[in-house]
Amino acid sequence: MVCKDCNNFFASCECLEHPEWKDIIALEDGRIASLPLINEKERQVLVWINKAWLDVLDAQMPATIDELTAVLEKIKNGDPNKNGKADEVAADLVGVYELRWLLPYFGIIADDYNLARDEKGELVFAPELPAYRDFIAKMHEWYEMGVLPKEAFTAAHGAAMLSEEDEKAPLTTGMLVSVTPYTHVPVDHVAEYAPVLLAGPDGTVRWRDLLGEVWTGCFAVTSACADPAQALAWVDALYDEENMVLGYAGVEGEDYTFNEDGEWAFILNVGRDISVIRSNVLMYTGAAMPGKYPADFVMKVDSDIDQLVFAASEQARAVSQQVTQPYCLTRENQQKANALAQKIGLLVDTGIARFVTGEMELDDGNYSEWLAQMQAAGSAELAALFAQAE
Repeated sequence: MVCKDCNNFFASCECLEHPEWKDIIALEDGRIASLPLINEKERQVLVWINKAWLDVLDAQMPATIDELTAVLEKIKNGDPNKNGKADEVAADLVGVYELRWLLPYFGIIADDYNLARDEKGELVFAPELPAYRDFIAKMHEWYEMGVLPKEAFTAAHGAAMLSEEDEKAPLTTGMLVSVTPYTHVPVDHVAEYAPVLLAGPDGTVRWRDLLGEVWTGCFAVTSACADPAQALAWVDALYDEENMVLGYAGVEGEDYTFNEDGEWAFILNVGRDISVIRSNVLMYTGAAMPGKYPADFVMKVDSDIDQLVFAASEQARAVSQQVTQPYCLTRENQQKANALAQKIGLLVDTGIARFVTGEMELDDGNYSEWLAQMQAAGSAELAALFAQAE
């Protein structure tokens, strides 16, 4: 990328508005091996709860984990969908990954390496924090109460099991984890859901930023390229707002149009659905493409559902943090970290599932043994690899 102020390539530019972006994508020697997607407004993974059901149950939006537990119990037992059946799935969460999005409610922000920060800000292995055991204990309580379904570790979401043909099937999902509710519930019900951002034990509301502003590894020029300068000049155009809108939405008047309020929408008609538009917009593949996400444009979309999601994401972003900078390790250390994370991650996930379901009693002896297994697998070494890079 070429800086428009000093006309230097990104790697040597000294007048960047965000010099931290360069630190994230550059190698140890300052070279840049691949170009990123810059996304300052990425939607956040959130916990959502059916606010309409809270109104039916005369319940308030919870502010703490204990209040959330009480609300979920009401959802489970109060028949908020009013069909006369006990079919509500209070916490429609599947697998350890979705459960871990509740960790901020216990004051823990943990990444996919199971690393977190302690009270001193030092990098540590998350399960060794005292509050991590509190998290597992609460999930076991939910499991015993039936708030967390017995199929949480073996089945799909309750909403996903509804027949697509049965549009009149009653809604069953109380709380879910997703970027947007419409991945789990019918579109007509999305507006009923609101994000759940609870205060931790110290009264502070925290959230985890999954991807950050810089998504690395989106474009690289190999030795097979006959003209690297030309290839880079082409991709450099994608860091321009106008060109990124073209790559995201297509041509104004052909693929999308603005209304009188300055909001845009895709032009859809018979034989021209969104898949047809996307096939014509060659740069959009569903994966992260290089460039700068046209947030100012995208967030003006004429869609109440998307506006709800954008607003919730901005609410979460205000209290979000990342545990470590992405791709901050050397190649050798990254390979070590990947190997350790795979081995340790399996122990983490298996242990959580066994404790939550009651297959293994959550007592001092079993918890200490579990931690010892992860320590033997290299949990301290994993944390040290990232700590050394800071």
